[in-house]
Amino acid sequence: MKEAVKTSFGSYRIVDGDGTHIIMTNEDFHENTKIFHFLRDDIRRLSQESVDLHCKLQDDLKTIEFLKSELAVAEGTIKELSEQKDDLERSISSLKDELAKLTDDLAHAESLNVNLKRICRERANQARDLPKSSDGYIVLVSQEWREKAQNGKLIRGYKSVIQSPYDAAMDDTTAKKQIFEDLINGVLTDLGCPYYEQVNGRPKEPIEEMSMSMYRWVFTADFRSTFWNITIYTSGPLKVPPHRRPQQKPRNQGGTSK
Repeated sequence: MKEAVKTSFGSYRIVDGDGTHIIMTNEDFHENTKIFHFLRDDIRRLSQESVDLHCKLQDDLKTIEFLKSELAVAEGTIKELSEQKDDLERSISSLKDELAKLTDDLAHAESLNVNLKRICRERANQARDLPKSSDGYIVLVSQEWREKAQNGKLIRGYKSVIQSPYDAAMDDTTAKKQIFEDLINGVLTDLGCPYYEQVNGRPKEPIEEMSMSMYRWVFTADFRSTFWNITIYTSGPLKVPPHRRPQQKPRNQGGTSK
């Protein structure tokens, strides 16, 4: 390749330096043309990649803005949940304090209830000449009883009246609950009747075929004796030990003394 300048006649004159044009051989021209095409293709490719990168950048910016929005919402939710957590912790602490107080009150009430029942039982025992340590349950009467079972067959059982140590003025719900608990927690077993039916009613089968059990019961507030009684129906006769019987007062064997 040689440097040249353009003359006023439109031709080109070769110079040693500071030329305005370059005169190439055909071989150089074709080689440079190939290079030009390669460079043009690279420019187009880079231009497209630039456009793609720009589009991706725009998408990334939108994603960033969306994530910022989501982050703001999440931070707001976290703050709200944190405040709720603090409120719940305060509520839990308050409930724990209240529960502790109620537990203490309940323990105190149960202690008073135990003492009241003990006093009630001891007074009832004293009024009936029973030992102070007795649980206060005595059998007043026990008799043979006939009735129909659920299958219609006439059967034979026993009907017994048991007097409790609880005042007839005691409210119905409390008296029934306490008396029934006392019966199934030891009194029935002591009377030779260790079992009871879950349903208060007529037996489903002949009593003779059943184990000794209580199958029906009726509560009575006896204001003449001033005690709650319970009438129980059993599949056999009770075994009433001496301490479960009314105490007989000694009879006067002689005349009056002066």
